[in-house]
Amino acid sequence: MDEKPFGKIEIPHSDFNTISPGVQNFRLKNFPKATDRQWNSWRWQIQTSFTNFKKLKENYEEVVEYFAVSGEMLDACKKVVLDSWRALNCLDGGKVDVKIDRNAEMNFIEVNPLAGLNPVTSDLPILCGLNGISYQEIIDEILKSAIQRIQAR
Repeated sequence: MDEKPFGKIEIPHSDFNTISPGVQNFRLKNFPKATDRQWNSWRWQIQTSFTNFKKLKENYEEVVEYFAVSGEMLDACKKVVLDSWRALNCLDGGKVDVKIDRNAEMNFIEVNPLAGLNPVTSDLPILCGLNGISYQEIIDEILKSAIQRIQAR
């Protein structure tokens, strides 16, 4: 199959009108025996999950309650977050997800070094806002960190 930097491939029997050559190559490499119907079903499920997640995030106030932690819980959270961020050599700004277990121990879940910055629906700005950090301050701190890092080269 010829690689084309731009273009579209038609898929028969699909709710998806077209896919890029990159997606088609992914399909052929990873799911060579999948029928068109199976592949399109999987793609539909992934897109539906993403669409549902997007709708959930747009209406997060109805299902999620964000709150700022303090005291010992904040100290434990900071330690896990900073240790994780530094161990993974992350730079400038992002988000580290943690979870407290039934033994009241703080646990690393994942790092998102390119965290969403939508001022209304993204976790990082929401959580920073709860801790008295404005959206402009988030952007300023990320830029300051990047500029200092680049100037230090």
